Amino acid sequence: MILIWEIGTVVKGMLLPPLGFGWLILFGWIMFKRRPRAARWSIGVGLLLTYASACSYVAASLGYAVIRPADANLPGRAQAIVVLAGGRELRFDAAGKVIDAFPGPETAQRLLHGVRLARETGLPLLLSSGKPDGFDPAEAVVMQNVMLRDLRLTPKWIEPESRNTVENAEFSARILKRERITTIVLVTGAMHMRRAAYLFERNGLTVLAAPPNPSSRSPHLSWRNFIPSLGALNQTYSVCNELGGLAYAWAVTSFAAAAPSAAVAN
Repeated sequence: MILIWEIGTVVKGMLLPPLGFGWLILFGWIMFKRRPRAARWSIGVGLLLTYASACSYVAASLGYAVIRPADANLPGRAQAIVVLAGGRELRFDAAGKVIDAFPGPETAQRLLHGVRLARETGLPLLLSSGKPDGFDPAEAVVMQNVMLRDLRLTPKWIEPESRNTVENAEFSARILKRERITTIVLVTGAMHMRRAAYLFERNGLTVLAAPPNPSSRSPHLSWRNFIPSLGALNQTYSVCNELGGLAYAWAVTSFAAAAPSAAVAN
């Protein structure tokens, strides 16, 4: 499992910006003597896309298109709150053994938001996420430990087996359906919300979005937003990663839906 996770990380790094656009520049450089006109186009497009991906206006515009807005009137309709982890930090000893684990910044933000909603609404909490990197403890267990120790609140369920958002939705839905829960408040990042909500809905749940960092403001057009920055480049990478995740989620769910139909036909 660790190997698959590492391979996926490497592939994403090679295909997503900025390195993904760098291949166009490299191709143009290699082909410059044989096909100079095509090489110039390849280099020019690669440089233009690299510049655009580092502009905050472009990054914000892409992010605004991906984000699913928060829903209103959460308490009156929902039956449970589901919090998805967004990474954890691990501390190792000299022998490479995990000796401590704590929530990463994204997970901490989601967890605090979920706990606040739970206290405001009285709804039970489900914490979901496993070990995508293969190391113990699972992200859901890390969130549970923080809740018990620091926030003095006990989640009703934890789902510590999922390795990605597809499994977050599938495994969490199994737990909730056993409790006859059909409507949930979903807590995850604003940019991740569209994909996560789609997958939970495909598993038969009604989703009310409650990102801890909602953003409903369209990007502001200003010359300052066309000055390249590392922050904008990171945001563009995140948006492209999310678009790839949406495509993967659609493909997985479409294949799963088609497979039973093919079996019945046979």
